[in-house]
Amino acid sequence: MRANSRRGVPETSRFSFAHNSVQALERKLNNIIQQESKKSSSGMIYIAIESLYSMDGDLCPLEELVEVLQRLSRRHPSVINPQRICVILDEAHTTGVQGANGRGLAWDLDHRATRSSNGNLRDWVQVRIMTFGKAVGSQGGK
Repeated sequence: MRANSRRGVPETSRFSFAHNSVQALERKLNNIIQQESKKSSSGMIYIAIESLYSMDGDLCPLEELVEVLQRLSRRHPSVINPQRICVILDEAHTTGVQGANGRGLAWDLDHRATRSSNGNLRDWVQVRIMTFGKAVGSQGGK
Protein backbone atom coordinates (compact mmCIF):
# COMPACT_ATOMS: atom_id res chain seq x y z
CA MET A 1 0.00 0.00 0.00
CA ARG A 2 1.33 3.43 -0.89
CA ALA A 3 1.85 5.88 1.94
CA ASN A 4 -0.48 8.47 0.42
CA SER A 5 -3.40 6.10 -0.24
CA ARG A 6 -6.53 6.59 1.85
CA ARG A 7 -9.17 4.14 2.93
CA GLY A 8 -12.79 4.80 3.62
CA VAL A 9 -15.20 7.21 2.03
CA PRO A 10 -13.64 9.25 -0.78
CA GLU A 11 -13.51 12.99 -0.15
CA THR A 12 -15.85 13.58 -3.10
CA SER A 13 -18.51 11.60 -1.25
CA ARG A 14 -18.12 13.39 2.11
CA PHE A 15 -20.27 16.39 2.93
CA SER A 16 -20.40 18.67 5.92
CA PHE A 17 -23.21 20.94 6.99
CA ALA A 18 -23.31 24.08 9.12
CA HIS A 19 -23.14 23.53 12.88
CA ASN A 20 -26.54 22.50 14.26
CA SER A 21 -28.32 23.63 11.09
CA VAL A 22 -31.11 21.21 10.27
CA GLN A 23 -31.87 23.30 7.17
CA ALA A 24 -28.29 22.89 5.92
CA LEU A 25 -28.49 19.13 6.47
CA GLU A 26 -31.79 19.01 4.59
CA ARG A 27 -30.21 20.84 1.65
CA LYS A 28 -27.33 18.31 1.60
CA LEU A 29 -29.77 15.42 1.70
CA ASN A 30 -31.81 16.94 -1.14
CA ASN A 31 -28.60 17.19 -3.18
CA ILE A 32 -27.92 13.52 -2.50
CA ILE A 33 -31.49 12.65 -3.55
CA GLN A 34 -30.99 14.52 -6.84
CA GLN A 35 -27.65 12.78 -7.46
CA GLU A 36 -29.14 9.38 -6.64
CA SER A 37 -31.91 9.86 -9.21
CA LYS A 38 -29.22 9.96 -11.92
CA LYS A 39 -27.41 6.81 -10.73
CA SER A 40 -28.41 3.17 -10.65
CA SER A 41 -26.52 2.28 -7.47
CA SER A 42 -26.54 3.69 -3.98
CA GLY A 43 -24.79 3.12 -0.67
CA MET A 44 -25.26 3.97 2.96
CA ILE A 45 -25.56 7.55 4.15
CA TYR A 46 -23.92 8.23 7.51
CA ILE A 47 -24.74 11.34 9.51
CA ALA A 48 -22.23 11.84 12.33
CA ILE A 49 -23.19 14.34 15.01
CA GLU A 50 -22.61 15.05 18.69
CA SER A 51 -25.44 15.24 21.19
CA LEU A 52 -23.74 18.06 23.10
CA TYR A 53 -20.96 20.16 21.66
CA SER A 54 -18.76 20.74 24.69
CA MET A 55 -16.96 23.84 23.41
CA ASP A 56 -20.20 25.78 22.89
CA GLY A 57 -22.61 23.92 25.14
CA ASP A 58 -25.03 23.48 22.23
CA LEU A 59 -27.40 20.53 22.26
CA CYS A 60 -27.96 18.86 18.92
CA PRO A 61 -31.41 19.56 17.47
CA LEU A 62 -31.94 15.80 17.27
CA GLU A 63 -35.74 15.84 17.22
CA GLU A 64 -35.78 18.31 14.31
CA LEU A 65 -33.15 16.29 12.46
CA VAL A 66 -35.28 13.14 12.77
CA GLU A 67 -38.35 15.09 11.62
CA VAL A 68 -36.46 16.09 8.45
CA LEU A 69 -35.47 12.46 7.85
CA GLN A 70 -39.07 11.31 8.33
CA ARG A 71 -40.40 14.01 5.99
CA LEU A 72 -37.84 13.20 3.28
CA SER A 73 -38.53 9.50 3.77
CA ARG A 74 -42.20 10.00 2.95
CA ARG A 75 -41.26 11.76 -0.31
CA HIS A 76 -38.22 9.64 -1.26
CA PRO A 77 -38.53 6.29 0.52
CA SER A 78 -36.02 4.50 -1.71
CA VAL A 79 -33.27 6.99 -0.83
CA ILE A 80 -34.13 8.17 2.69
CA ASN A 81 -35.07 5.34 5.03
CA PRO A 82 -33.73 3.83 8.27
CA GLN A 83 -32.14 0.93 6.37
CA ARG A 84 -30.05 3.35 4.32
CA ILE A 85 -29.46 6.27 6.70
CA CYS A 86 -27.33 5.70 9.78
CA VAL A 87 -27.21 8.52 12.31
CA ILE A 88 -24.12 8.16 14.50
CA LEU A 89 -24.59 10.13 17.70
CA ASP A 90 -21.62 10.87 19.94
CA GLU A 91 -23.08 10.92 23.45
CA ALA A 92 -19.75 11.48 25.25
CA HIS A 93 -20.90 14.73 26.85
CA THR A 94 -24.46 13.67 27.69
CA THR A 95 -23.72 10.25 29.16
CA GLY A 96 -24.23 10.49 32.89
CA VAL A 97 -25.89 13.91 32.83
CA GLN A 98 -28.80 13.86 30.34
CA GLY A 99 -31.94 11.77 30.60
CA ALA A 100 -33.09 9.36 33.27
CA ASN A 101 -30.11 7.78 35.00
CA GLY A 102 -27.79 9.63 32.61
CA ARG A 103 -28.68 7.51 29.59
CA GLY A 104 -28.04 10.33 27.13
CA LEU A 105 -29.93 12.67 24.82
CA ALA A 106 -31.28 10.07 22.37
CA TRP A 107 -32.74 7.91 25.13
CA ASP A 108 -34.22 10.95 26.83
CA LEU A 109 -35.87 12.30 23.67
CA ASP A 110 -37.06 8.90 22.52
CA HIS A 111 -38.82 8.18 25.80
CA ARG A 112 -40.42 11.62 26.06
CA ALA A 113 -41.64 11.78 22.46
CA THR A 114 -44.94 10.62 21.10
CA ARG A 115 -44.13 7.97 18.55
CA SER A 116 -45.60 8.46 15.10
CA SER A 117 -46.45 5.90 12.46
CA ASN A 118 -43.39 7.07 10.50
CA GLY A 119 -41.00 5.56 13.02
CA ASN A 120 -39.32 6.95 16.06
CA LEU A 121 -35.98 8.41 16.96
CA ARG A 122 -34.58 4.96 17.71
CA ASP A 123 -35.21 3.88 14.10
CA TRP A 124 -32.90 6.61 12.82
CA VAL A 125 -30.24 6.90 15.54
CA GLN A 126 -28.71 3.47 15.15
CA VAL A 127 -25.28 4.12 16.66
CA ARG A 128 -24.70 5.86 19.98
CA ILE A 129 -21.12 6.36 21.11
CA MET A 130 -20.99 6.53 24.88
CA THR A 131 -17.55 6.84 26.40
CA PHE A 132 -16.85 5.63 29.89
CA GLY A 133 -13.90 7.96 30.48
CA LYS A 134 -15.98 11.03 31.25
CA ALA A 135 -19.13 11.01 33.41
CA VAL A 136 -19.19 7.26 34.02
CA GLY A 137 -15.50 7.01 34.92
CA SER A 138 -15.59 10.32 36.78
CA GLN A 139 -12.07 11.21 35.71
CA GLY A 140 -12.51 12.97 32.36
CA GLY A 141 -11.59 11.79 28.87
CA LYS A 142 -8.36 12.23 27.00
